[in-house]
Amino acid sequence: MQYWVFGASPERYRIMDAIRGREVDAWTVGDERPAVGDGVIIWKLSEGDVRRGIVAFGQVLSPPFPRADVGNRYWIDPADIATVRNRVDLRYILMPGLPLWLDEHPDPLESLAAVCTASQTAVRVSPEQWNTAVTAAGGWPADAPEVEEAVEAIAELAGRRWGQGFVPSADNRQAVERYAVERAIHHFRTLGWTVEEVASRESYDLCCRRAGQPELHAQVKGTTGDGADVLLTPNELAHAREQYPHVALVVVSGIRLTDGATGSHAGLRSIQPWQIDGDALTPLGFRYTLSAPR
Repeated sequence: MQYWVFGASPERYRIMDAIRGREVDAWTVGDERPAVGDGVIIWKLSEGDVRRGIVAFGQVLSPPFPRADVGNRYWIDPADIATVRNRVDLRYILMPGLPLWLDEHPDPLESLAAVCTASQTAVRVSPEQWNTAVTAAGGWPADAPEVEEAVEAIAELAGRRWGQGFVPSADNRQAVERYAVERAIHHFRTLGWTVEEVASRESYDLCCRRAGQPELHAQVKGTTGDGADVLLTPNELAHAREQYPHVALVVVSGIRLTDGATGSHAGLRSIQPWQIDGDALTPLGFRYTLSAPR
């Protein structure tokens, strides 16, 4: 897990209104690549006599990819809405000790103030800096989003993307998934495989058969983003490891919708055999099972 400071200029973005009015926001990250689940400190920059300091925390919900911020009414200059920039989706998390202003809390905030100097940028900070800031804000809230909620939010956001705006999440997500499966079926059929859809009863999507070869089990992921990251359930992960090398991962990326139906995609990547690389897995959290009362 990585930790970041995201900076906001009140002359460009009404950050105080945004954290009150939005649960999820889009943030420009430049060339940096925050990962899903990373922790973020939201730093309000000083403009004129305005105070600076920490006004919120957050959790990254999506990998970065280029897009505009259509529909976001908190930008002051309309050009910032329309400009395509590398952005991530972020869930705001508020704490009782916020805001933390630099002039009132110089000791825990000075090191953050030194690195956060530009609007809507992402700057890496150390775990020590992160822990100091969280402690000063009153500690991570007990009701902060748990892993299941975060996964649901990520899945919803992945399904909601419509070019540079949004459409209803449930219908869109189903359309994206359906389109990806259809493209994957076509891909394997052109290679001579007979393809059966099995997602309703198995932890993978397609069972592929070809004379003289073992069954190939394919996991299919569809995304409107660049396909650099995908979500795996514990069952999908276990199945891929158990069935190696007779398993494949197909990622259909850049899917675009037309009148509620999918119609095009930017790329299809098929990894076969698909061997899970442990270094490429990012845990979103841990499930802890309590023992029975004694």
